[in-house]
Amino acid sequence: MKSSLQSCYRALLTAAFISIGLSSLQAQTSYYLTASQTDPRQWNTVSHAQGWHTLVDDTYVQATAMDATGYYYSNGFNLRTPSGATPFGGARLTLDATLLMRNSQSISHLQAVDGATFTVGVNGVMSLTANLFEQSGTTTYATTVSSRGHGLIYSTLTGNGTMAFNGFEKATSFVFNITDASAYAGTFQFNQGTFSFQQDLSSAASLAITANSVVNLTHGITTRSLTIGTDTLGAGTYSYSWLNSNYEGIFTAGSVENGFITVIPEPSTYSLLAGGVALLALTRRRRQVS
Repeated sequence: MKSSLQSCYRALLTAAFISIGLSSLQAQTSYYLTASQTDPRQWNTVSHAQGWHTLVDDTYVQATAMDATGYYYSNGFNLRTPSGATPFGGARLTLDATLLMRNSQSISHLQAVDGATFTVGVNGVMSLTANLFEQSGTTTYATTVSSRGHGLIYSTLTGNGTMAFNGFEKATSFVFNITDASAYAGTFQFNQGTFSFQQDLSSAASLAITANSVVNLTHGITTRSLTIGTDTLGAGTYSYSWLNSNYEGIFTAGSVENGFITVIPEPSTYSLLAGGVALLALTRRRRQVS
């Protein structure tokens, strides 16, 4: 009798856990684009061929409303923001195609994977605000005219992909306002444009700056490695005055002249060296004792 009750109890617990698991899985739904959006299609569009769809039994079904808990995938198709400031309605957006910015917009969680491209469709600097921005593969920030630019307002930046900035000319503006990039280990690639910082930026990323760039160095920048033109600089701190003297065409003062770039190589290198020194010391002590 006791064994029977225990079996029944285990069965009930198993059923309960399965039910909880299924309900948690069902709580999050995936949505996909099945066609590129063209004006006036927008990123919160539903019930339309260019809007979001669910994938049910290998058949795309039009979504009837934005799902605040849903995960959204551009699915290789281009996406447009509204002309007015309208936050993205889903919990996460994964972008692998072009996002055309027609106004400054915000999104809670953005994943930019290989092939993602951000462009600006109107004059001025359009800012994209994200609580969490995950970068993998290569993402491109581009403009087709000099009067357009990008603002990056990211609370947290993570990942190990490349962020490439391709301005139309040096006058194209790229403005960084990233609060926490400590978990980003990719590459900032300044190909062409004018780059400025709204606050200090510290990361484990590499920074590559070409001769077609202008950097308004008004804050402290910390990177894992630094390349300017064809020069790779070693570990150390490089003041604005030094950089301006050696790369005058690239570094400008901006509003203040106390900016700097600090290069700190991969922390694991120091850990490996420290570990080797400690092992050597331990080996010597053992030999002395014996």
